[in-house]
Amino acid sequence: KTVSKCSLGESSFFMFEPHICTAKTADACEIFQLSMDVFLGILHDHQLAMKFKEYLSVHQTTLEEAKASIEKTIQNLSSSKMVRFLDADDGVVKVSKGVVLPDSKFRVTWDVLAFFGLLYSIVSIPMAISFARESAPIGSFIVDSAVDIFFVADIYCRLRKFAIVKDGFLISHPKDFGKIYRHDEFEFDILSACPASFIAYVMSATGRLYGFLRLIQFLRVVRFGKYLEGLVEILNTRTRFAVTTATLRICQIFMIILFLCHWFSCIFHFMGSQEEPYYTWLIADDMQDESTGRRYLRS
Repeated sequence: KTVSKCSLGESSFFMFEPHICTAKTADACEIFQLSMDVFLGILHDHQLAMKFKEYLSVHQTTLEEAKASIEKTIQNLSSSKMVRFLDADDGVVKVSKGVVLPDSKFRVTWDVLAFFGLLYSIVSIPMAISFARESAPIGSFIVDSAVDIFFVADIYCRLRKFAIVKDGFLISHPKDFGKIYRHDEFEFDILSACPASFIAYVMSATGRLYGFLRLIQFLRVVRFGKYLEGLVEILNTRTRFAVTTATLRICQIFMIILFLCHWFSCIFHFMGSQEEPYYTWLIADDMQDESTGRRYLRS
């Protein structure tokens, strides 16, 4: 009749938080599943709700200590040094030479760069189409080329260098995680990694044609949720910030709204900048000679 310090998931259950880990049994066993709604209903039926709240308030410190202990254990077990000694099936997890583990500093840095590279594509491609210039600035071309090269290298790394964790197990052999990547995401990534900047340079494309050639890279937007969840995972494991699932969903909705506002702004400006025999809103508002920033804010 006391709160245990070793029951897996107990702290998450009673503190009304998402589970921070799962357990795998060594042998077959029976599982009794009790949801929080059913549990609270039982307490209400037996008039024990208030007593349960008092009990939790008394043992709040114990629950928090149990949660902190589990989080620390998970962080230790997922470290690059510790994972080499963990027993998965055969006694030792063998990491192939040159393979980058999911929690290594290099992998964390790479994932952060991938997230911001995706943000750059989401913002810059509609801008390149809607607010096109006669000739693309050399600075933009260099940045675009660097992003293209990065995502091409990302495909190679995911095929040959980046170990993954799937169903709770570390997959560190290149042949194994490469096969999984080819089956799940390779075709889509190879399509969106088209080096559009280099192609535009070879074709001497300028103006809107340069932006339209990069439009195929806009397919990466469907990976936004995955990249954001990866960034949140980095914050949870590498910093003192704890981002809950609810906070993550709110951030996703907020950023989707920002992206939609940006895209519709670019579409609205694109419609107004087309050559037509009648006045567009740019001419009506006397904005055709204004700077790109003012026209963007106006649209």
